[in-house]
Amino acid sequence: MANKQLDKETLNKMLFSASLMSAIDGHFDKTERGICTDFLLKNWRTEFGDAKEFFTEILNNVRSLLKSGHEMYDKINEITSELALNLTESQKEALINLVETVMMADGKILLREADLLNRFRKKLEDPNLINLTDII
Repeated sequence: MANKQLDKETLNKMLFSASLMSAIDGHFDKTERGICTDFLLKNWRTEFGDAKEFFTEILNNVRSLLKSGHEMYDKINEITSELALNLTESQKEALINLVETVMMADGKILLREADLLNRFRKKLEDPNLINLTDII
């Protein structure tokens, strides 16, 4: 990650975003999981604690969110707004690259995946957008 190191909360949000992309199609395949764990390990610092526990918690939160229906878009809106305000431009590019890499990992791009990537891009470009459901 270029520029500054990620803090634990930012790493959490970035991995949550990538994991959500992975799971939006209904399954979290091995290749997608590998991309997320590689990103985790590349950015993990020992003072953060246990990496496996951290990632397991993210995955559990993604599973819960996917079951929540429309609340999912409110959570995406909240997370991307915070990331848009706190990430450097190079970190925003890295996030989009990560999410896009996860999206393409299984060799299929579904409409839900393309829609989610578009939502991330638009919100990161303009964190003042009020509601992600209004920008499609």
